[in-house]
Amino acid sequence: MLRLVPMANRAARATGRQHYKASAPETGSPIARKGNRAGIMAFTIHASKNGERVEAHRISPLIVVAKARELLKAGWLVHITDAGGRQYAPSEFDRLLSLDRRS
Repeated sequence: MLRLVPMANRAARATGRQHYKASAPETGSPIARKGNRAGIMAFTIHASKNGERVEAHRISPLIVVAKARELLKAGWLVHITDAGGRQYAPSEFDRLLSLDRRS
């Protein structure tokens, strides 16, 4: 389960809305990792609900789709972005699963 941790950033101060990042419940460490190992595709889940925003980063297409669907069921508006900047709407999540089968 994701735990949401408030982010202190310029966007939150400018808009007056609090932004959150997902963190691992066991350690409290941010799930998002900066950088990417060569040759590994990375994905970002973008979710919003009631003025809150969450971003979570994953490497596996299977895991990113599972987490995005979990957020959808909880009432969040969700899309996924790949490392190349292409956005996937919930209706396109199955396309990401086909990427996992090719690797």
